[in-house]
Amino acid sequence: FPVTIVGSRLVAGADNAAKARINGVELELTIAPVRGLSFGGNLGYTDAKYTRFINSIDGSDWSDSKFPYTPQTTLSIFGDFSQDMGPGQLKLHADYSWRSEAYSSPIAISAAARVGQTPAQIAAQNAAIQSTALIPSYGVLNARVAFQLNEPDVEIALYGRNLTKEKYFTRLLATENTPLSFTSYS
Repeated sequence: FPVTIVGSRLVAGADNAAKARINGVELELTIAPVRGLSFGGNLGYTDAKYTRFINSIDGSDWSDSKFPYTPQTTLSIFGDFSQDMGPGQLKLHADYSWRSEAYSSPIAISAAARVGQTPAQIAAQNAAIQSTALIPSYGVLNARVAFQLNEPDVEIALYGRNLTKEKYFTRLLATENTPLSFTSYS
């Protein structure tokens, strides 16, 4: 979803990035040292790059733009405990997930703004405007306590999400350094 400035107008539209390369790896591990207890986690790494991305609005090259909503690193860990207790089973669960910074959209200066600029100046201006689409890294801690009845087959549970009250963004509309001069977060 490229956003660019044409003259003094902000123009946005859907565009197809011609070529991209996405490499990554994910490692996962679960350990159950004793009956009813398990721990685990995973670590992911993604290297996503546009190899060719020409903005169809003004013909500028956006190949150095950031891949949207693609954190480079993700991490999650969890622990589970269950114990038979009277008429059922007590279950405890906690998990923590973290993701590195990501960008909400590819964004770069327009072809008109590049006229008379050196490649280094264009790269610096692109980096500055791309930074307005930055979603900072964040981590979220969740937990759940449940009791599973044997008869009837019913589970009663209490859970909490984001127990540390971490503030984080899930979406971002980057229009900083444009005629609108704001960035919207949600």
